[in-house]
Amino acid sequence: MRRGLLTSAFAPVVGLERLFHLEQMTDRGFALLTGGTSCPTRQFVGGWRRHLRWYEVDAFCRRTCPWDLVAGDDALVSFDEHTIPRWTHKFSIRKGYVTTRNKYMRCEKLFYGYHVEMDRYLCVRGTPGHVELRDVALPLTRRVLNCGRPRHLHALFDAGAGKSDANVRAVLDLAAQTPNLTVTLRACRYPHRLRAWKRLPSGLFTCYEEPGAYVGAPPKEIRLAETRTTLKDEAAEQAVRTIVCREVVPGPKKDRWHPLYTTSTAEPVEVLAGVYKLFASKGHMAWAHQGLRGGLAYDLRERFYW
Repeated sequence: MRRGLLTSAFAPVVGLERLFHLEQMTDRGFALLTGGTSCPTRQFVGGWRRHLRWYEVDAFCRRTCPWDLVAGDDALVSFDEHTIPRWTHKFSIRKGYVTTRNKYMRCEKLFYGYHVEMDRYLCVRGTPGHVELRDVALPLTRRVLNCGRPRHLHALFDAGAGKSDANVRAVLDLAAQTPNLTVTLRACRYPHRLRAWKRLPSGLFTCYEEPGAYVGAPPKEIRLAETRTTLKDEAAEQAVRTIVCREVVPGPKKDRWHPLYTTSTAEPVEVLAGVYKLFASKGHMAWAHQGLRGGLAYDLRERFYW
């Protein structure tokens, strides 16, 4: 137990990003740091991690969340999910939709709170595969508010948090009840609503330019408009502020439409800037997710086999 714990603690310090990198590790100093005369093998450390109790790992993760990054400060936090496919036959595992494989299969999910500006995870939660982002959006947001105690929290959600209008209203109601919470979530592009957004007068749109996808590429033309959307079974007075982003695509391809529901009172371009930060950090989030899986073996915990 002692060597497994020391290896897990010192591996990130010395820059060991993946567990299988232990096969090439021959440094005598690292062996002494981990409490031995030779470097431990990945099989030894992986076996030790697999025998950890889930409640001990869960308690460790809860007590080591970096809440000091958001305490008393403004925070831009993205809540997203990552799916872990499962092929084992030892356990009965619920099926869920895996986007990378475009099908329903046995899987489990990790839901994260990710600090966009600092490129750091704040919290993580593991669930069975049938759980969706809309099921954990409110608990994760409350956890960041109660544990992190930020001065102001701007929560960003993908469209999975608002698959139904009831889910959208629940997130917006939480923002209405919490003075220091602002919510922005991508709206589901249902055909009838997308047609209504496309019919907005051209005079409502304001043109902006964004840098191209690569050096020397022509700038992208972005058109922003602000409108209000009435949710299902609600009155017109309860309409939600909606920022419609139209990304003009040159050539024969169709333009891309990105509608956003938001409780922010800022200008549309400022709200969109926060969303662009989120998209820019997606690569960092994926890399950090692979670090949790490969380097820290977070998906090997006993609790994940529900």
